Order: sequence, then C-alpha cells, then structure tokens
Amino acid sequence: MFYADITIPYTPNRDSPARVFYALNARFKDAPKTYALALPNYGQRNARGIFRVFAKQLESLVALNLANDPVGPLCDFKMPVPVAQDYAGPWCVYRRYRVPPRGRKTVSSD
Repeated sequence: MFYADITIPYTPNRDSPARVFYALNARFKDAPKTYALALPNYGQRNARGIFRVFAKQLESLVALNLANDPVGPLCDFKMPVPVAQDYAGPWCVYRRYRVPPRGRKTVSSD
C-alpha cells in the first residue's frame, strides 16, 4: 500500500482545490476500486489544501500523477511513499463526501 500527498499552495483563487478534486474524481471513475482519498486538513482554519491518495500499487499513483496534466499547475504531486505497516495514529472512514456549494457551511454524509 502506498500514498501520495497532493498539495495545493495558497492562492487567492479559491476554486483551485475544487478543480483538483473534480479532476481526481474523474480519474477515480476511470479506475474503480483502485484509489482511496483522505483529506488530512479538512475542517482546519487557514489550512493548505492537501489530498492524500492511497493505492495498493505504486504504478497506480504514478499513472494518476501522469494523468493529471490539466491541473498540474494548480498542485504539487508529492513522491509516493509506502504506508507504515504498524501505523497506530488517528484515522477515519469517509462513507460519502460531498463538496458543498459556496454558500453552505455544512457537509452532508450518508
């Protein structure tokens, strides 16, 4: 199991994280059951956007990096690293995640 962080540097354009998210989602649909997504900074004030993408095979993350050319200038795809086998830190499971419209503050989860 491997993961790679995709960071979005601070920018006045608030649409950048959404554009990266939608581009990732399109790639995830092309390869079902290949990737898992985590949002380590979700809910923190003034946090930089970080998408953490997990895959069983390193090649899947490399392919994802190569496929995201349209959003390449908006983000920095970090080098994939293996997940520690004895990880004992905090974790959670996202059953469903929806990006709310700008005017709403709540996130629906079912």
